[in-house]
Amino acid sequence: MMAYSDTAYVTFRPTVGEDRPDVFQRIEADHQRLRDLLDQLRHGRGRHSDPAHLFDQLCDAVEAYGAAAEQSLYAELLARAGQEDQWPARQAVAVHDMAELMLFELSFMEIDSADWHSGLDQLAGYLEDHFRLESGEVFLLAKSLLDRDEAVRLGSTYAQARLKWIDCFGRAAAASEPAFVTRPGFPDNGDRRSGGFHH
Repeated sequence: MMAYSDTAYVTFRPTVGEDRPDVFQRIEADHQRLRDLLDQLRHGRGRHSDPAHLFDQLCDAVEAYGAAAEQSLYAELLARAGQEDQWPARQAVAVHDMAELMLFELSFMEIDSADWHSGLDQLAGYLEDHFRLESGEVFLLAKSLLDRDEAVRLGSTYAQARLKWIDCFGRAAAASEPAFVTRPGFPDNGDRRSGGFHH
């Protein structure tokens, strides 16, 4: 099997006619989606008619991203990588949980307050550090274990898991994602893998 890192796709530049995004491209697209939402909330104080709705979109995006990554890329890495090579994947999963805890704490603060914006700044920095780890060491490990077809298969798994999470548990109908039909509302437990924290 040719390792994914040995192929032209390592640069994320699809060939002409390529229409099958892999798991790396899908995760990086979510990185940018989360950066954009955080930027709107952090730098748009007083400009949004409904910052609470935008915050709900951020919560949905963070939790759906974490759940989808864990059900696709990280499940595969933990199944394939040797024990000594699993730390980047395990650390990334821990970061997803911590990001959700930070959002949970923010959800009890007054939206658009100074403390709330301070918390958003901390969350943005925390996630940006995670994105660097994920796009760096995690992807490097994954590309040593996966070929192109496997990465595309995991990309499909990621997309389906993300859509299913938002469809079942999303708080907000994200205007930027019309393909997702969301049903706001949460169960009363705190387990993201069965629906996320109650908000």
